[in-house]
Amino acid sequence: MILVYEGNLKPEQKAELEQILAPFELRKLGDVHLEQTMQELSGSDFKDVENPECGDRPPFLYFVNEDLKDISRIQSQLEEKHVPLFGMAVETENNKSFTLKAQMEEVAQEAEYFAKINELADLLSQADPEKMRTDQDYGSCHLLAARLLHEEEISENMLDTALAVIRSFHPEQS
Repeated sequence: MILVYEGNLKPEQKAELEQILAPFELRKLGDVHLEQTMQELSGSDFKDVENPECGDRPPFLYFVNEDLKDISRIQSQLEEKHVPLFGMAVETENNKSFTLKAQMEEVAQEAEYFAKINELADLLSQADPEKMRTDQDYGSCHLLAARLLHEEEISENMLDTALAVIRSFHPEQS
């Protein structure tokens, strides 16, 4: 089953999404469901609302007992059809108790965190090797930031600090 919050998709994007998801059992969600838990929304007591209204939030899919191959295929088809999907989650023991709103926020925060990791890696890949040798501050900061990327966990505060420092050496990228 897939819980579908269409969010701010355009009508043609909604049509593409519905076509891609047609083979699956779906539950359409809207703003009326934001404070319900994922377990309630996927449970047998779910109260269906016809054409639920969605505010200006990004679209979101929540997969309950779906095969990972199917999820990957859906994601590929959405990318191929240029349907923006800003949030996807798979049901876990941990997230079943989250409200729809909290789950969507959690996924958005994770996406933002990984975007920062990717930006830092991209900036480090553009480091000037000559400047690394000749400018001690430039070299030291880039090496420290590169070491951070190899840590299992980086606090968001540390990541933000590293990005700010590295961005200061790459003003053309800011």
